[in-house]
Amino acid sequence: MHLVRLLLCGLTFAGVAAAQTPTANVVGRVIDASGALIPGATVRVTNLETNQNTEAASGETGEYTLLQLRPGRYSMEAKREGFRVYRRAEFVLAVDQVLRLDFQMEVGGASEVVTVTDTPPVLNTESGSRGDVTTNDEISEMPLAGRNFNDLAYLTGGVMPRGEDGDGSYAVNGARADNTGFLLEGMNNTQRRNTSSMISPPLEGVREFKMVTSGFSAEYGRYAGGLLSVVMKSGGNRLTGSLYEFIRNDMLDARGYFDPAKGKLRRHQFGATVSGPVVIPRLYNGKDRTFFLMSWESLRQLSDVSQRGIVPLPENLKGDFTKAVDAFGKPLKITDPLAKAPFPNNQIPVSRLDPVSLKLAAYYPAPNLAGANNYVVQANSSSDYDNFSLKGDHNFSQADRLSLSVFWRPNLSFNPLTRSPIPIFGATTESFDLLSGARYTRSITPLMFLELSASFSRKTYNWGFGSDQRDWSAEVGFVGGTKNPIAMGLPQTEATGYIILGHPYDLPKIWVFNNYQYAGTMTWIKGKHTVKYGADFLRMQYFSRQYGDTRGRMTFLGRFTNEPMADLLLGYAQTTRRQLDGAGPYHLVSNYSGFVQDDWKISPTLTLNLGLRYELMKPPMEKFGAWSMFVPSLGKVAIAGTGTMSQAEFAKKIEDSGMAQYVTMTSQAGLPSTLIRTNYNNFAPRFGFAWRPFGGTKNVIRGGYGMFYGSSSIYRMDEFSDTYPFSINESYSASSSNPLLLTVSNPYPVARKKVTGITSTSGSDPDTKSQYIQSWNLTLEREFWHGTALEIAYAGSKGTHLPRRYDINQPFRVPECKLADGTFPRPYAGFQTINFFADGSNSIFNSGSVTVRRRFRKELFIRTAYVFAKSLDESSNTGGTIAAGFSSSQDSRNLKGERGRSDFDIGHSFVASFIWQPQLSKNLFLRNWQLAGTTRAYTGQPFTPKVGNYSLDLGDAVRPDRTGKGTMVSPSVDAWFDRTMFPVVPRGAYRFGNSGRNILDGPGTFLMDVALSRRFVFTETKAFQVRWETFNLPNHTNLNLPETKVDVLNGAMISKAKSARVFQLGLRLEF
Repeated sequence: MHLVRLLLCGLTFAGVAAAQTPTANVVGRVIDASGALIPGATVRVTNLETNQNTEAASGETGEYTLLQLRPGRYSMEAKREGFRVYRRAEFVLAVDQVLRLDFQMEVGGASEVVTVTDTPPVLNTESGSRGDVTTNDEISEMPLAGRNFNDLAYLTGGVMPRGEDGDGSYAVNGARADNTGFLLEGMNNTQRRNTSSMISPPLEGVREFKMVTSGFSAEYGRYAGGLLSVVMKSGGNRLTGSLYEFIRNDMLDARGYFDPAKGKLRRHQFGATVSGPVVIPRLYNGKDRTFFLMSWESLRQLSDVSQRGIVPLPENLKGDFTKAVDAFGKPLKITDPLAKAPFPNNQIPVSRLDPVSLKLAAYYPAPNLAGANNYVVQANSSSDYDNFSLKGDHNFSQADRLSLSVFWRPNLSFNPLTRSPIPIFGATTESFDLLSGARYTRSITPLMFLELSASFSRKTYNWGFGSDQRDWSAEVGFVGGTKNPIAMGLPQTEATGYIILGHPYDLPKIWVFNNYQYAGTMTWIKGKHTVKYGADFLRMQYFSRQYGDTRGRMTFLGRFTNEPMADLLLGYAQTTRRQLDGAGPYHLVSNYSGFVQDDWKISPTLTLNLGLRYELMKPPMEKFGAWSMFVPSLGKVAIAGTGTMSQAEFAKKIEDSGMAQYVTMTSQAGLPSTLIRTNYNNFAPRFGFAWRPFGGTKNVIRGGYGMFYGSSSIYRMDEFSDTYPFSINESYSASSSNPLLLTVSNPYPVARKKVTGITSTSGSDPDTKSQYIQSWNLTLEREFWHGTALEIAYAGSKGTHLPRRYDINQPFRVPECKLADGTFPRPYAGFQTINFFADGSNSIFNSGSVTVRRRFRKELFIRTAYVFAKSLDESSNTGGTIAAGFSSSQDSRNLKGERGRSDFDIGHSFVASFIWQPQLSKNLFLRNWQLAGTTRAYTGQPFTPKVGNYSLDLGDAVRPDRTGKGTMVSPSVDAWFDRTMFPVVPRGAYRFGNSGRNILDGPGTFLMDVALSRRFVFTETKAFQVRWETFNLPNHTNLNLPETKVDVLNGAMISKAKSARVFQLGLRLEF
């Protein structure tokens, strides 16, 4: 009965699908000298750090399996009556590894011992999954610019940067970055907002990690791309630790390519780690039973950041545009919008300049460079954090173990150039990360293993202004801004082609994420089958609040004078927008899943991995029903509830808005309060195989196929809450019948409660299908000499029902339908933009790769990978764009026209890493030197030429035409592509441009980092290391993507580059 309860608990104790065991297994076959099978042999492995033993017996086929072993150093011993004792010296197990150790026993007495010291196999002989383990040697010795182990994941073939800056999230084997998952000690560590790891623990406490790129077992779900699993070090019977500091200073650094001068840099990264047995003198001795790990790291950094852009000339601010030129440098006529004729000599009379506009324009800095990009700024930024991790392990017995972990990290940073390159409009970011969990494991019998886990994580963000929050709007005379003291600032003002004025429109804002996870698994060995099954549960909470848009926004396109800055000075805006009210959404998401996985040793040389996973991803819900969604079949907005308003308040708000005819309640429309109906058909089969065609472990052919369901988009939750009637946004556009409607002095001319015709919303199909990815791979591996292996692989994937967003209410472009005000009608009258979330995007990815690995042996470790790949889709991101792709579809009625290269499509990539410990001499001054390094080389990411000055309501084209290839023979920072091949569609043509999506390539990337170090060994356990690290050793200029707008003065120009050469000094004391 006790066993039955344990089994039920293993199935019903429900965490996230990704909350899995960060352990390893050992399998093998026992034979005698004649090759006959030996059943009943007792095989025992011992953890050399904790002295914990795990035993198993060989079955009738001579096969044995040892489960759930913590990564670390082990020894092995096997006994059988009538045979000598078999003993294997130290070997190392890595996270998620299945190590095959076959051995032969010799006839003899139990007092006789045969000791084996040969190197264990390096190939994966037991599963069809693909990925790489990054060992502790690599983590601790490789040069890392931010001391963040996540950067080493790029050394795995198939892992590509998500965007041009590589922001810590990855696009893996053609899957979007939001389909990458992160585990820390088996706990879900994924930050759902920007799809990166939530906690990056101190590097000194990390043991190793594995990046799995294809062929996961059914145990893993919810993330359809890559999976990064991190394991921390554990305490052992010996007290060990380290103290360290890494220092950077701009004294020896190179100047950035676009920086006017070498930027200031003062960076100190320091910390300590200690681990060992828990010992309380005279009270408790935890040797062999209770262990701890404590790790701490702090960062204090002051650095300069720079940015380039275009600012108006001093004479422009006085109305003098005699030097005005168009985007291609040709003289430009400045038109008087009242007289419909050019201003004489391109000079606007001072009396015509709007006084509010002049006060706004006074914030523009003066030019300080020659040429089109005539302004550069360098300003001080700061970044501080304190990072902590604490881990405890207790062995109740050799069969029972409990692990407790907690990680927390407060952060504070200031970026003076957040959106505007004017430092007074910078922003601060304050955040706090927390991850904690418990894991209990029990070996019920040598053939049955139970695991239970629970964890909680929390992440908070608080973005604010870097400057004082006075009433900036009142100071310049701007009407209609907020009087909320939290949000007071200067409205974001954009004149096309020029730098942005004002505080970021979306600040201040707050995000809070909470995750509760519970999981249970049971593993059972039966003959040739190792069966694992389990269930898990995830509860997510998400709260956000944004205040910034209450200040308002203005854009100036140059439609009235032919020059955006002249429009601004005259005070004639093209569009204005502001948020009248809004409440912070409170979202709840519940996910359930279950799986069964059978690793079947069908023969001594062939293993099949068979699995099935079920995902029940409940649609998100708003705690108070404060969200709504446009439903095309109804032509109305379906509202889930009244939020925090009473029924009377809610009814009055609908009546006052004048939108009653366009709304309905979900209960009346037959929709659930979640807005989206639940999909119950998410069954995900998995299959893999590993075949050793010649026996032994030197040659392996592996492959696999799997279906993986992805999570729902967080952008959809945001937009369904930040919409009518819980958030009312006013947006105005000047029209041909009333072109001077919007002035800086009066940007919101309709002072009324009714919002008919000036609101936007978001929508979706209530029966949206779950996104999923099918991935497959075929791998051939051969181990050669000295632990060196060659891998040749093909990997592919196909994404189906991928979410995307587009405007379902895009204006028609039929001249006969033009309205009296010169605009075009929209399909759904009463609404403007309707951001519609659909499941119709698809992707296809194919790649070939060659990887060479050499295990650390005889002074040298090497890992290299070359990947040739192609990735196609219609949209690479749910809510917008990454890199410089296009954020929405050009023609919402022809979504297939968006088919093109993925934003993260990188055709060729090469990565390499090495550690060399030359045994130069026994001389005191020449020994214990080490050289380590990494190299990454990528071809350029694609981008889309587009138009900056357009109005959809007036029938303008979003993209230009393409009349030629558009590439340059010798591309440069001043002209990366040929803009003359991309003419803007003439106004009045009322058609789309024929230029496609992601048709041009940006600059490639070449990064080489090296670390030279020397260890001074005092005793067997004490040493001091000095390291000199260089990042971007050759000081290669790695350019960012160019300005993709073809109709602005700096179009096709590049104004940003990645970091120049930087040096870092490291000091580390080990004990």
